[in-house]
Amino acid sequence: MNNIIILNKNDNVAVATFPITPKTKIVDQGIVSIDPIPFGHKICLKSINKGEPVIKYDQVIGFASQLIKAGEHVHSHNLEFKEFSRSFSISEKKILALKKVIYFLKAFFVTTVKLQQEIILELLVRLIAQQRLAKLSLKK
Repeated sequence: MNNIIILNKNDNVAVATFPITPKTKIVDQGIVSIDPIPFGHKICLKSINKGEPVIKYDQVIGFASQLIKAGEHVHSHNLEFKEFSRSFSISEKKILALKKVIYFLKAFFVTTVKLQQEIILELLVRLIAQQRLAKLSLKK
């Protein structure tokens, strides 16, 4: 049974899926909890030195204000926030994949709209035919 959620393989913290008591073995991680960790809070997966980034979702969510050992509770008491440079890039492979998705979605919506137009046209034709039949029936 897993007792934590690791959101990204590059994360150095994980999320507790239930309250974790001290000395609880963390399945498949080779660590044991040091502190009590409340539900939804973070547990350190590997030691993080003071000043190093704390990573969750493969994103920097703060910096260690002190040494955080594997198994410790990570929260405001050992986490600090400060400015740092960020860079954002998308690989050519991801750009190509996104272009394919956009192309597919455009084709899908064009096809869907055409089908909807055809269905509406068919319904209108049927409605007009029914009205004409009703008028003919009244004339008799």
